[in-house]
Amino acid sequence: MPWGSEVQAARRSRWRSWIGGFILRRADVALVTSHDMAETLRTLWSASAPEIIVISWGVSEAALRRHDHAAARHAVELATTADHGATVVLAPRGVGSVYRHHVVLEAFRRARRTRRDLHLIVIDTRGTDVTDYESTDTDGVTILPMQPRSEFHTLLAGVDCVVSIPAADQRSTAVLEAIAIGARVLLSDIAVYRELLVDGADVDILGEPVLEALTLAFRSLKPMPPAAREANQLWARTHERESIQFDQIVMACTKGVR
Repeated sequence: MPWGSEVQAARRSRWRSWIGGFILRRADVALVTSHDMAETLRTLWSASAPEIIVISWGVSEAALRRHDHAAARHAVELATTADHGATVVLAPRGVGSVYRHHVVLEAFRRARRTRRDLHLIVIDTRGTDVTDYESTDTDGVTILPMQPRSEFHTLLAGVDCVVSIPAADQRSTAVLEAIAIGARVLLSDIAVYRELLVDGADVDILGEPVLEALTLAFRSLKPMPPAAREANQLWARTHERESIQFDQIVMACTKGVR
């Protein structure tokens, strides 16, 4: 199950590419969550790639259930310095460079010069309260440590928008959960996210240069309309239910279906 960022790194490093080929030669099956990743493996390691199966990991039943968005927003306001009535953005993918955290922060700072109602929540996926960026009560940013799943779902239900702009990725569970729970989703223009659009999800794909595109998106940001939110929730229940995907993975790996 290759990480999108690791495969991207293998494009730039002969050593990482050799390691990737070494691992793939010893695998019977590579499980990937996008057709773009499947094609990338076949291209980078044409002589090493095992059988490749494209199956999404899906969305849990906890994420698919109906959420009380008003109660979730109240919980978000209690956990952060966001004002009542603020437009709240969540960056759930951590502060690592692969997720272009510095771009998210810079776009947010630029947009907030004219949108003082904006508030940004960042999840530090390194699992510590010590971060590279110190938030204050006046800059509109709250940094939280890794959240348990239930609290993370509450965050998704209580924010207006989720942003994920990595340079490379697979089909992110965090992004799928945001779609399922009903937040507006701002995504970088990479193949795996374009596949979500093709599959029927209502997401916003940002063009390049991503800093300018994200700044503009923040400045004009509005919550997801109820009809679009419901359509995304229906899409997730139809296409991304974890129990269905899990059965498909089991059958594929045990040769139960082909």
